[in-house]
Amino acid sequence: MKHIKICAGIFLLVGAFIFSAKAQNSSLTKNQKLISSIISKVKPALVKIHVVLVEHQNGREQKIEAVGSGVIISPTGYVVTNYHVVGKAIWIMCTLYNNKQVPAKLIGADPLADIAVVKLQNHGNEKFSYAEWGNSSKLKVGDTVFALGSPYAFSQSVTMGIVSNTGAVIPSFFWPFNEFTLNGENVGSIVKWITHDAPIYPGNSGGPLVNVKGHVIGINEVSFGLSGAIPSDLAMYVADQLIEYGKIVRAWLGFEIQPLLKLSSENKGVLISTVIKGSPARKAGFKSGDILLNLNDKSVTVKYLNQVPGFNLFVSKLPVDKKIKAVILRDGKEKTLEIIPIERPSAKQKTYQLTNWGMDASDISFIQSKEQNLKATNGVLVGSVVTGGPCNEAQPALKSQDVIVKINGVNIKNIKQLISMTKEMLKITKSRKLTIPVLVNFKRKGASYITVVNIGHQPSVGIGQEAKQAWLGVKVQVLTKQILKSLGIQNVHGVRITRIYPESPAQKAGLKVGDFITSINGQVLSLRRESDKNVFYEMIKGFDIGGNVDFSIMRGKETFIKKIKLSASPEKPDEAPKYKDKELEFNVRNLTPLESLEKKIKKGVVVTEVREGGWAALAHLAVDDIIIAVNRTNISNCNDFEKLMKKIEKEKSEEIIFKVKRDIYTHFIQIIPPWETSKT
Repeated sequence: MKHIKICAGIFLLVGAFIFSAKAQNSSLTKNQKLISSIISKVKPALVKIHVVLVEHQNGREQKIEAVGSGVIISPTGYVVTNYHVVGKAIWIMCTLYNNKQVPAKLIGADPLADIAVVKLQNHGNEKFSYAEWGNSSKLKVGDTVFALGSPYAFSQSVTMGIVSNTGAVIPSFFWPFNEFTLNGENVGSIVKWITHDAPIYPGNSGGPLVNVKGHVIGINEVSFGLSGAIPSDLAMYVADQLIEYGKIVRAWLGFEIQPLLKLSSENKGVLISTVIKGSPARKAGFKSGDILLNLNDKSVTVKYLNQVPGFNLFVSKLPVDKKIKAVILRDGKEKTLEIIPIERPSAKQKTYQLTNWGMDASDISFIQSKEQNLKATNGVLVGSVVTGGPCNEAQPALKSQDVIVKINGVNIKNIKQLISMTKEMLKITKSRKLTIPVLVNFKRKGASYITVVNIGHQPSVGIGQEAKQAWLGVKVQVLTKQILKSLGIQNVHGVRITRIYPESPAQKAGLKVGDFITSINGQVLSLRRESDKNVFYEMIKGFDIGGNVDFSIMRGKETFIKKIKLSASPEKPDEAPKYKDKELEFNVRNLTPLESLEKKIKKGVVVTEVREGGWAALAHLAVDDIIIAVNRTNISNCNDFEKLMKKIEKEKSEEIIFKVKRDIYTHFIQIIPPWETSKT
């Protein structure tokens, strides 16, 4: 009997296999029919996009071939794809489903949403097959989707999968790699991705993600284990704007936000982290640390990271140049502010190659002007320079992020003017072998310099390092023979003051940027090369601290002697008092006087080390952050900081909130201390 029972069990198992195989075959047939239906609807609208892109590196315009995908959305030939596929393209060729190649023109590109539109050049008025948009807001986890595109530049392909998430954001614990930026714009600030497991590969970018009805519910963009697509609701809105206007107009208020802090007593509103100087928000009276409760008569709340894109999209659609009201919570009290949104400025401007200068450069965006501590956007921003080229060989050399403000004494407003002036200067000779000396005024990290750029070639020299002991409080450059010749000055040697530090002996004595120092205590400064400025610094170092020294000054056509009492050089970073937090695993030190002057921050401590894997690192504290407050208590120096941190540790506070300055931005860093994990 036992033997029969075993056989019966085997029989039942075989029967189950037979039934399962039939069900599987039935399911397979159903999927095949579904896929065939999708292909018949969408494949005629699928295009392979072959582009030549322009990238600027080492002062040169470099052309790169690339391939992506796109989908036709109208019978007249409008094609939607990704910005990163065609945004920097100078040549576009589309291959249709029938292998016909059609040139295309870029209509508009939006790096913030990573969406672009090109138009097939239809000379015969041909009507193109096109796909219909679907509603991504109705998509659900588990829905079947199909990804179409041209992976690895192969002909059109289809992969199938299911939706795993309808609103994915890059997790904050990926910091500092949790931002996907294009042309300076953070795509994740407005995009919540549709993630799915239909495989996509390089070349699939810009291709459609479609549902079982054959409707486009996303534009495939990224692959990070799972595949990610931009939702059709956003893609369609951006595409419509690009087709109608050639660009997308977004409102901008000028503040950055964070979700409410985890242990915040508030359960509604949005935390304002940064308020940009010169922005509508700054003019309206917003402050870092405010909690925004209501904007344009709509209550707003951002408690979680995945709510940030929705808030940013809401702000982007506010009426431009029309006054609206905002309700904020500050120090426990509600306050109403009035603000006028403006059109959102671009993060970066178009880059141009200036071959005769040996550099690439661009206009200066509003945000870049703030990052460069400039009063306006006038000037030209140096992108990169050619090694051994004219800019690189100048003394001093021009470098990336320098801002050119004058050429031969003429104020430079923008790149267009610089290009025009360059063409005029080159007209003085028909031979490109003849070098043309150009006097250039430029700014670098707050200092004002002049140099001579020979549109040609010149040997390079090193730049000396500043030595400090006795201190005058200036930065200088050597008056080279070429600079003096360009200025029309003869028989003069010395240095030119490029920067004067506040409260320094030089400032107290009334010295000015642009003054020439030609001798010290009667000793002529016979300096000829830029690297010779070391001699000047060494001479200052050799005097006694507190000693009176005679400086021969030339200001315009006036020459005079200034007797200046030298002071001790300011504290250096390695001399500043330090504090090491062993529990949270990071180190800080005092701000030096020069740092306070340069960064315009009088109080705080500088983060010098954040150990990987520590509590501070997990909270995204970063080296060079300046901590200005802890748990809403302002700190002046390491002594204050240490006392406060020891008090917090003793009291076993549930959280530690650092208010930090990072470049021009303010961040609130929330640390959940290690002792919390030991609570019972």
